[in-house]
Amino acid sequence: MVQDGRLLNHIRADEGYHQFKEFINDCSLLISHDNVDFRTIRRWMARKQFSTEVFDNKTILDSQSFYKQVMKKFGFGDKCGMESIVANLASDTLRAFYQSGRHEAIVDAETLCRLSTSKKLAVRFFDWMLFEKVFDITEPAEMQSDRRSKSVNSTLRVKPNYRPG
Repeated sequence: MVQDGRLLNHIRADEGYHQFKEFINDCSLLISHDNVDFRTIRRWMARKQFSTEVFDNKTILDSQSFYKQVMKKFGFGDKCGMESIVANLASDTLRAFYQSGRHEAIVDAETLCRLSTSKKLAVRFFDWMLFEKVFDITEPAEMQSDRRSKSVNSTLRVKPNYRPG
């Protein structure tokens, strides 16, 4: 397969599914930057008739809520897309790494991982992960239909399966 004149590495769908399943098998927490990633993966699995059981008993978090808070805290506004995050929060080295392959899933994931665990953000990020695992932040029905509405506050409740340990 070729894209923009570059030869792309690719594998068969069943190989990709098995590699993905093996990769996340021992994980209890999966983090993406926008839950659309997981919706896309689930749709692909359904289309290829692969089991989605790999997501059973996994906590799935969207790092956009974390980066929205961080960007506001540092005075960079509401934008929490990859371009804004990298431009405003990343070191020069990390910016160069991101620019070398931006919008490639693995580069985006590694960039977010490096940034989230950097000296600047690590403590805040791990606190956020704990908070997100313990509490279920749900949006009222009115907000779900219009995500841009800022007049409705989210509700917070302890997740039923949480066990302090």
